[in-house]
Amino acid sequence: MAQMLTGDEVLALVVDVGSQNCRIGWAGEDSPKAVPPSALGLVEDSSDAMDVDNNANNNNNTNGAKSSQKKWFVGINNLSSKNENMEIVNVVKDGNIENWEGYEQLVQTTISSRLSSSTQHHPILLTDTNTSSP
Repeated sequence: MAQMLTGDEVLALVVDVGSQNCRIGWAGEDSPKAVPPSALGLVEDSSDAMDVDNNANNNNNTNGAKSSQKKWFVGINNLSSKNENMEIVNVVKDGNIENWEGYEQLVQTTISSRLSSSTQHHPILLTDTNTSSP
């Protein structure tokens, strides 16, 4: 039987993504637990051969078409490592999220690695700018 949490017992995650950094922590605490940069490293690997991992999920791709795989690098240490093919991508531009795939990678990776938790086990409160459109 699942345990119900009420009132102040709810362990919600708070995610506040800004132009320079992302602040992620637990609701009710004074400061965020993780403050990674909002910029991510992206390496796109285009290959003529079909990926082994995609073989089970995409059996229709047997015609030798190019497949593109994305590898994301989250955190200042990963951004500092030398990689000739890495492009620096900022997920936020002018206060709005421009790259949703990168945003998801940033949030999920930070929650799992820095907070040792999962997005499936806690409610998440996402902040938004007051100038965003509905």
